[in-house]
Amino acid sequence: MKRSQEILTLSTVIAMFFTSSTWAGNGPPIENRQLNCTENGECTNNQQQQSLAGNYLTDSEDAFLSEPKQANSDNGAHNNQQGSQENCMDEDCSLLELAEISEAEIATLLFMREEEKMARDVYITLYEVWQTQIFTNISQAEQRHMEQIKALMDGYELPDSALEEIGLFANSDIQALYDSLIERGSISQLEAFQVGALVEEVDIADLENAIAETENPALEKLYTNLMNGSYSHLRSFVRNIESLDNTYQVQYLPQEEVDYILNPATANPGIAINVDDSQITATNAQFKPLIKNQNGSHNNGAVFAQNDEITLATTFRPDTTHIGQNADLLTAATFTPVGDNRQSMFMRGKNGNWQQWDGDLNNVVVSQTQQKLSVNQRFEIYQGSLPAGKYQISTAYRLQNGTFILDEQPMNFSVK
Repeated sequence: MKRSQEILTLSTVIAMFFTSSTWAGNGPPIENRQLNCTENGECTNNQQQQSLAGNYLTDSEDAFLSEPKQANSDNGAHNNQQGSQENCMDEDCSLLELAEISEAEIATLLFMREEEKMARDVYITLYEVWQTQIFTNISQAEQRHMEQIKALMDGYELPDSALEEIGLFANSDIQALYDSLIERGSISQLEAFQVGALVEEVDIADLENAIAETENPALEKLYTNLMNGSYSHLRSFVRNIESLDNTYQVQYLPQEEVDYILNPATANPGIAINVDDSQITATNAQFKPLIKNQNGSHNNGAVFAQNDEITLATTFRPDTTHIGQNADLLTAATFTPVGDNRQSMFMRGKNGNWQQWDGDLNNVVVSQTQQKLSVNQRFEIYQGSLPAGKYQISTAYRLQNGTFILDEQPMNFSVK
């Protein structure tokens, strides 16, 4: 899909794949448009409506933004700072050269090995106490996580400090945490489920920090896979807590992040567009918008009063391959006043003010510059009252190579 002689405007982009109205009135109604994406992610424009999600979320192990699982490493590494690893998906394996690893990255990798062992041992022990199947199932998943870490450690020829005996740990902090978790989880079955959820929340936070502190592709991929599993485990423990007629209260992570993890089906896929050649590709980026007023959260199509205190925000997960890269964060909006069909387009600037915009992607206004993309990004858009009219709000991030990744489904609501 190339338009080398045509200026690419956001109104053109959205007319191609957003499932709402045409922003600047260009092109036929969106309901009659569709992108058909091939396995390599390239998309063409067809006439029937179809979602562009490159990777819908399931509740299976390692499903959220999942990457090929790590396989056993090749032990013929160059040295303990640089090695090789065999990465397999479906029987198609290739030998990958591992990037150099720093002392800080080694320390984190060894810590994550201990933490995954702690999770496994907690679940093995709580199964012995309560004979509840969820602990057996997830302990087996944690064993696989331990093996994935060990495979990468072997690639770097790192010594394994994890002790074989269940419930014993070389790290004194992890030992103390394990002991307190077992004590709490032995009080009741409900507390045992709460312990499982807490373990997964802490694990997710530690993995997020590990990803943010490394630019090593093998480590980023490994930690992302482990975190995908923890998302699934957290959802499973919360379901068991709710089955006992209890409402889950977050224990470690921010409430917004846990809400995102527990309700992944409400997230929208992200679409990548290259300004140079207008090529559109599917990504595994996920955007989850927040539209709320003083009465709570609302879905697209909500109608607010002019005196409502409206909060707009987006939590997004970048495409897996973009984590750790620097990017600009962008917010675009259209406003149609009551009784007037003329739309105005705006972009949010760095100081929070909204500037009128011509829709040209070469003339974008940046909300935040050079943000290092982490696994979870919270993007505040607006808080306050709004004049009467119809609104569409879209968020995106722009990589240093000029590629834009946009939320496939903009927010849309009205104020009367």
